[in-house]
Amino acid sequence: MAPSSRPRWLGARLSAMSFLDVAVTAAYHPLLSVHLTRALALSPAEVGLVYAMGPLATLVAPLLAGALADGKLAAERLLAIANLGRALALVLVSRATTLHEALLAVGVLGLVGSPTAVIGTSIALHHLEDAPGGIGRTRVFGTVSWIVTLWFVGTCLEALARAGMGAPTRATFWIAAGLALVSAAYALTLPRTPPSRFSGPLAFLGAVSLVKNRDFRVLLVASVLGAMCMQFHVVLHPLFYMDERAGLGLDLAATSRASSVAQMLEVALFPMLGLLVQRFGLRRVVLLGMVAWPLRFAAYVFGGPAAFVIGMQALHGVNVVCGQIAVQIAVDRLAAPAIRASSQALLAAATFGLGSLAGQLLCGVVLGVTGGVEGQGWSFVFSVPFAFGLGAALAIAFAFQRAPERVPARPGAQGSA
Repeated sequence: MAPSSRPRWLGARLSAMSFLDVAVTAAYHPLLSVHLTRALALSPAEVGLVYAMGPLATLVAPLLAGALADGKLAAERLLAIANLGRALALVLVSRATTLHEALLAVGVLGLVGSPTAVIGTSIALHHLEDAPGGIGRTRVFGTVSWIVTLWFVGTCLEALARAGMGAPTRATFWIAAGLALVSAAYALTLPRTPPSRFSGPLAFLGAVSLVKNRDFRVLLVASVLGAMCMQFHVVLHPLFYMDERAGLGLDLAATSRASSVAQMLEVALFPMLGLLVQRFGLRRVVLLGMVAWPLRFAAYVFGGPAAFVIGMQALHGVNVVCGQIAVQIAVDRLAAPAIRASSQALLAAATFGLGSLAGQLLCGVVLGVTGGVEGQGWSFVFSVPFAFGLGAALAIAFAFQRAPERVPARPGAQGSA
C-alpha cells in the first residue's frame, strides 16, 4: 500500500491493536499452570490435558477465521467478534472448579481466542507493504504490553494477598476478560480490511497447496518444533521458578515479574527486524531465531543461579522476532494474495495447534515420569525441549534453501508453487 493511500495514524492504530491483543493473554496465561495446580488441585497429567484444549481448538479455529478473512468478513469485524467471545470464555475459566469445567472453559477459550493473532497479522500485513520494518515497529507494542501487563498483574496479586483473599489467581481471568472487551470495541475502529477480491470459497485449499513448496514445509517443521519448546517454557517455567526444593524458590508475585524478562529483548529487536532482514537476509534471521531455543533451555538444564537462568530467557525475544514473526513474513511472501490469510492460518494451526498440543501433552508426560510437580529432576525435564530446539535449528540450517520473494497480486491467483 502506497504511503499516500494509507489511513491516518496507521502505525499507531495497528500498534494499539497489538498492545491490546497481547495484554489479554499476558494477564492470565503465565500463571495458568499455577492456578490449575494450586486453586483446582489438578495433577500434572490433568494440567497437561487442560493445556491441550487450547491447541486442539487451534487446529480448527484459525483455519476458519483465515478463510472468513480471505473471502467473507472484513477482518476488523471478525477480530471484534473473536475478542467478545474471548471475554466471555475467560469468565467461564475463572468460574471453573473441576477438571471437566476447566477442560470445557479452556476449550471454548481456544476456539474464540486463538484466531485473534492470525486476524491481527492479516490486518497488519494488508496495510503495511514494507512487512519486515512495518510489522516490527507495530508488533513491538505487543511486547511492551506483555511486560506492562505482567507487572500490573503482579501488583494486583500482591494487593489481593495483603487483603487476605483466597485463590488470587482467579483475578487474572477477570482482568483478561476486561481487556478483551476493550480490544473488541477497539477493533471496530481499525482501518477497513476487506476480504480479498481474488479469493474464492476454496482459499484454504489453495493454502494447503503451499505444502508442495519445500521451503514452506521446512518452515512448518521448524515452527512446530519451536512451538513445542515454547510450551515447555510457558507451562513449566512458573512451576520451576516457584519450586523451593529444586527450582528457584520465588513467590507468586516475583514469578509474574520474572516472567517479563523473557520479553525484554523483543523491545529492542522488533524495531530492528526490517534492518536485520535487509542486512542478513530472511533465511539467516529465521536461523538465528531457531538457534536461540537450545541456548535458552541449556540454561534451564544447568538450573542456576537464578539470575543466570532468568536472564537467559531474554533470548525469548530472538525466538519471537526472528523465529516466529520472520517466519510469518516468509509465509506471506510465499503465498499468493488470495490465500495469504489462509496461509497464515495454516501456519498457526500447525504451530499453535499441532506443535503446542504435542508440547503440552509431553509436559504432562515428562512431569509424570519425574514424579510430581515439586522437587522435579528439572535438568532431565528441560533436556527434552533442548533437543527439540536443536532439531529446529538444524532443519533451517540444512533444509531451508532460499528467502522467498513476495508473490505479486494478480487476478485468479490461488496458490504458490
